[in-house]
Amino acid sequence: MMRSFVERLLVRNPFDRPIRTELRVTAPADWEVSIDSFGVGKPFELKPLEQVPVSLTIGNAFGRGVVTLSQEELEGEKTTLIGGLSLRFRPE
Repeated sequence: MMRSFVERLLVRNPFDRPIRTELRVTAPADWEVSIDSFGVGKPFELKPLEQVPVSLTIGNAFGRGVVTLSQEELEGEKTTLIGGLSLRFRPE
């Protein structure tokens, strides 16, 4: 059975300084995952303490699987994990 799922969440800058950040996703190969506003794997900037609501949309989700979203701060060649979540799916 094919399923679609939408999760609303906040992407935020927890620091008192501007940051350059990126959202990364891992999911089963045939699942379709998208994020409105910023997209996946595309660097963007957030102002100090800025919070932006986004929708994580998972389509073609069937069977068991885990979708992991991570937010990483980008500082030159260095990346630092600053947030994320994992969503587990199982057949009904």
